[in-house]
Amino acid sequence: MSSITLVAPFSGSVVALANVPDPVFSGLMMGDGLGLNPTSNTLIAPCDGTITQVARTGHALTLTAANGAEVLMHIGIDTVKLNGQGFKPLVRQGQQVKKGDKLIDVDFAGIKGKVPSLTSVVVIANSDEYTLSAKATGSLSAGQSAFMTVTSR
Repeated sequence: MSSITLVAPFSGSVVALANVPDPVFSGLMMGDGLGLNPTSNTLIAPCDGTITQVARTGHALTLTAANGAEVLMHIGIDTVKLNGQGFKPLVRQGQQVKKGDKLIDVDFAGIKGKVPSLTSVVVIANSDEYTLSAKATGSLSAGQSAFMTVTSR
């Protein structure tokens, strides 16, 4: 068994996945995890790993951690419809990143009101192979606060 602790990818307040206003995420269809109501404008790497996917529209990416966990980070709800407006990816597929590295700059002020919610989601896409523990609550600081611990089964 291998465990990693992810740090908060944004500053903001934690939202239980069941309370995220998107049935795909709240229904755990994409995996288990947590939501965040972001108060910072740059998504950062929650752990060391490899960028395995960056959405063409820049609103989401997947980072594979050293223990194999596929950390999917999705910024806002229905943000794919913005077709990239408000998102500036700073990494590319295949790139190695370290915890705290900047991944995507987001213009939350510019996209607010154009999407149903700015709540951003972090889920373990291959969560059938991992358990999540020590999920954070309350307000977190990007790159500083423990967000969740991911352990291989």
